Amino acid sequence: MKPLEIVGLSGLYLFSFTAVLGIAGANIGLLLMLIAMLPQLPDVWRCYRSSRVVHLILLGVVYIVVSASVAGYFLPETVNHQWDQVLRWGDLALILLVAWWLKGDPRRFYISFMLFAMGAFTRIFTFMPWENIWSVLDGTYHPLGFGLWHISFSSYLVVILLGLFVFARRWISSVSGRWGRLLISLLLLLSMLICIEAILISKSRGTWIAALLVLPVVLLLYGRALLRSKSGISIARMAAAIGVALVVMGFVFSSQLSGVLDRATQEQETFRLLLEDDVSKVPTSSVGIRIHLWHYGVQKWLERPLLGWGVGSEEYLMKEKWVAGVWGKNYYTPPHFHNIYLELLVRFGVVGFLLVASIVWLIYRQVWIRYRAGELPADWFYFLTGTLAFSTVWGCFDIRIVKWDYRDFVLLFFGAALMMSRSFAEKDFFKKLERGRV
Repeated sequence: MKPLEIVGLSGLYLFSFTAVLGIAGANIGLLLMLIAMLPQLPDVWRCYRSSRVVHLILLGVVYIVVSASVAGYFLPETVNHQWDQVLRWGDLALILLVAWWLKGDPRRFYISFMLFAMGAFTRIFTFMPWENIWSVLDGTYHPLGFGLWHISFSSYLVVILLGLFVFARRWISSVSGRWGRLLISLLLLLSMLICIEAILISKSRGTWIAALLVLPVVLLLYGRALLRSKSGISIARMAAAIGVALVVMGFVFSSQLSGVLDRATQEQETFRLLLEDDVSKVPTSSVGIRIHLWHYGVQKWLERPLLGWGVGSEEYLMKEKWVAGVWGKNYYTPPHFHNIYLELLVRFGVVGFLLVASIVWLIYRQVWIRYRAGELPADWFYFLTGTLAFSTVWGCFDIRIVKWDYRDFVLLFFGAALMMSRSFAEKDFFKKLERGRV
């Protein structure tokens, strides 16, 4: 292995492990990848110059800069925040960097996925309030997001859980010997148990709703693909696997049942008032504040529908609405609209929204084309599309894309989808995926 490749892959794996564990490690990983990539820029450009996705991402960077410049001119008091947001949104262009080091060998993504999961589990065990462990396990106490925002951290755990399900068969079959396979199976089962427990502990209703809407559908479709394939899996084996999974989930749910029910029924009054079709009467509770934000966000978007208010104008708009705080006290002003689609429309208008939608469409269109052509195995396809489907539903309830941890999540997992494009994947990449194909 060449020295530059060692540096680049070291950066990729450091970034993967610390993606949700610590911003310093993640940024050092990105820096190492960049340092190793710079001497290869001529090769990088030859690879990327024919990609429409790359062209749109670069156009998006230009659009963000122009958006900040125009908004800063008309709203000079927002200039500093405009450029802060340019850096945060511009960071997403680093997906081209991460995809460069992911491409070439599927094992890089497997290793990165496992390191990402290990980093998330390390955060759980590091920030677990062990002195209150029994209160945590019975659902009466939850340590937010184990040091991160609980809504976003629980969403990462859902994606990890999805990966553990769909890649389980591949990983188990890659080990020879009954005892080796048994050990891998037990480790996967334990990891799933930790994920489900932590997701329930998070008390994030948005994550629960998105997971319940997406995961069963994705796993059912994946199971059907397994049965239709020549993989040799039987209905009996699949039924046994489903039975074990249901027992594990039932055990976890039983321990967290009281906490889940309490969290699920907290907003009954909010929904009752909402059905009366009077937004002004909706209380500023967890769900209620979202209703107010969405109502206000639509109003502001309609004022500037095409180009939006500017990449960093959300702070100005929030203070304009809630000068003294949401509850009439000067201690809390919402940082955003709690909805990724509304946030894109308010900041960037229809033009920016369509630009982002086009990037996502082109990336996942290639994933679909690869799958239909028989080049992409079912487990990869359902993991990549399942991650997208979950993220699109979850994005209806929050926006964390400008935070370092969700940035890292997007760079790693959407970068994995990006490397399906012909400009990224090496000629023998899909041949290396042959083993364990379903």
